[in-house]
Amino acid sequence: MNDHVPSAYDDRVYYYATRIVHDTAVGEWDVHVDPENCLVALNDAVNERFGTAFPTVETLVDEPVERRVAGDREIYEGRLLLGAGVIPMVGDDLVLIFRDADAPADPLRWTAADGRVDATPTRTAFEEFHEELLVFREGTPVYVDVPGAPSMRDTYTEALRENGYEVPNPLPTVSGRVPERYGGSFETVRTHFGEEQTSGSFFVDWNSKTGTLDAAKIVAIEQSDFTFADGEFGRCVQRFPLEVAADRPAGMYVGTVAAFLEHAI
Repeated sequence: MNDHVPSAYDDRVYYYATRIVHDTAVGEWDVHVDPENCLVALNDAVNERFGTAFPTVETLVDEPVERRVAGDREIYEGRLLLGAGVIPMVGDDLVLIFRDADAPADPLRWTAADGRVDATPTRTAFEEFHEELLVFREGTPVYVDVPGAPSMRDTYTEALRENGYEVPNPLPTVSGRVPERYGGSFETVRTHFGEEQTSGSFFVDWNSKTGTLDAAKIVAIEQSDFTFADGEFGRCVQRFPLEVAADRPAGMYVGTVAAFLEHAI
């Protein structure tokens, strides 16, 4: 699944699923992706650029989703969008990025480091994290190493260089971890790609309006002397004390962040 989307598509073509099953009794999601029919383009311009004829994100958002219930299982069928990312924290502060007015989805809202799935959900989540969020301590870039996460040092180094930062050698490392206090709100997501199966533990948000399953990792850095920058579009990055963020209107945030704030407080 990590190599099925050609790198030439440059984060403009993603996966969609055809069936998602949520077992509410045990907190498990089974996401079924058909390798023969699974790619969606960001927009028509992408199809024109690459000479493809993939459905677009807008088309899938507008399509109906069939939902039925069988005992403890909620079953969704259709062409279903997938997202993954990391909700970063420093102590009890959220670190969020402000989407500008031209963002293709959820403009003018605060978001985590996330994107549409173009690899396994776990790999996508940490790729987005290291591409979008640049971390500094006293002005020096640092790499956030999360136990059990795939290494993204090369991805992070490239993001730093593309933004004009000098990369120290060796690149300093700080430890990130998944806070135990949020473990109870995580669910298992199993992704079935033909015969291939991967799984991970995520905070999951199902958006019935757009037919999108978003899976987020929560990563906390304990030290407080960090600053941040956006690695992609020069957007505003800001720290929000958790209780302050939760007191603000949910409409300020993308759906996954708003749902997390409901669980976190």
